Amino acid sequence: MAQPHIGFVGIGSMGTPMAKCVLGGGYPLTVFDIDTDKAERLATEIQCRAANSLAELGRASDIVITMVQNGHIVREIMFGEGGVASTLRPGGIHIDMSSADAVATRALGAELATQGIAMVDAPVSGGSWGAASGTLSIMIGAEDEAVYAAVEPLLRTMGDKLFRVGGLGTGHATKALNNMVAAISVVGCAEAFLMAREFGLDPARIFEIINVSTGQSWNSNLMLDKRLPDPSRPLGFALELMVKDLGLAADLADGLQVAAPITHAAHRIFADASEALGQADIAKLISYLESKSGKG
Repeated sequence: MAQPHIGFVGIGSMGTPMAKCVLGGGYPLTVFDIDTDKAERLATEIQCRAANSLAELGRASDIVITMVQNGHIVREIMFGEGGVASTLRPGGIHIDMSSADAVATRALGAELATQGIAMVDAPVSGGSWGAASGTLSIMIGAEDEAVYAAVEPLLRTMGDKLFRVGGLGTGHATKALNNMVAAISVVGCAEAFLMAREFGLDPARIFEIINVSTGQSWNSNLMLDKRLPDPSRPLGFALELMVKDLGLAADLADGLQVAAPITHAAHRIFADASEALGQADIAKLISYLESKSGKG
């Protein structure tokens, strides 16, 4: 039986290696990006097709993956003028692997269902290194067992840790919670670094201890092993994206009427840092806190 044809929208730092994994998994692939030259270059590099429009991509695909900045863009991709939904055949599947609002995802899925198109939300964690190695963690929301069975082998080309967490929207909710915890940890690590240094302690030694103690986390490991603050060695995640993800978590908390003071505080910290530093990596949060302390 022939593999389904995959359309991949969003050729960025994550989308590019993910698309390569899909092609490497034996799936015929068509790519699209708003930067059509970028899509053409990738297609030439890996020997796949590049679509000139979203409608062309939808017409060529059985399953369409979106990996873009937010859910507003996803909706425009699917239902904007000449969007994917105008040409994707009934029985097609849309997998949104972006970070997006869980409630909006359910609404989008309901609209697609009226056209006979199923939707799965499958956001990822693991960074660009995990995307390149095909070892992403993927959080999956899917209503229908047959649809999940159809997309699982495809998702396994991009990730080795697949988590089915519930119906449509639950993947995006899970991703928001994961990034919320990660962001709070980044703030704690940055503050610990600065306080250790100001007290005359060796921050590297402190994080060595933290990493075998109760304060250990993914971010404390990064701080010690390869990212102990060095402006030339970014963590690979933009401040503005963390602001977006924390906003999703804060909105989720508000919608559920759950008190989340630390989430809202972290959102404010990252928003202020992003405004002050502009296009910058989250590793620069330390620089921002230094400036707020009069130490920068």
